[in-house]
Amino acid sequence: MNPAGTSQPEDAIPELESLQEYFAARLPDRLRELEEAWNRVREAAWSAPDLKDFHRLVHSLVGAGATFGFPTLTAVSRALERRLSSVLHGAEPAPTAATVDELIVRLRQAAAEPAGAEERVT
Repeated sequence: MNPAGTSQPEDAIPELESLQEYFAARLPDRLRELEEAWNRVREAAWSAPDLKDFHRLVHSLVGAGATFGFPTLTAVSRALERRLSSVLHGAEPAPTAATVDELIVRLRQAAAEPAGAEERVT
């Protein structure tokens, strides 16, 4: 801290790293919750309430991944979020289960990357 009592930018780095570690440690639980929501969507034939819950979980992963420095996780979750949003708004039919399954596999792979890894998803 400087004499005025405000944090210097370098003081924030350990704090950010600690938050990144916390986020990374919580990712397996978040992905499990997301997969459970996806299973409910499939079982309920894409019912609106289940789809909205699944979309909310994916959307929150987009923001959290960006906030905590997980660009690949952010890109993959954003791709899934956009597809779900299009379905919710009636702009597109539901993607195939295989498409969503593949994106979830890619989310799991991205979650294993360290924070700040280069973005590898288009």
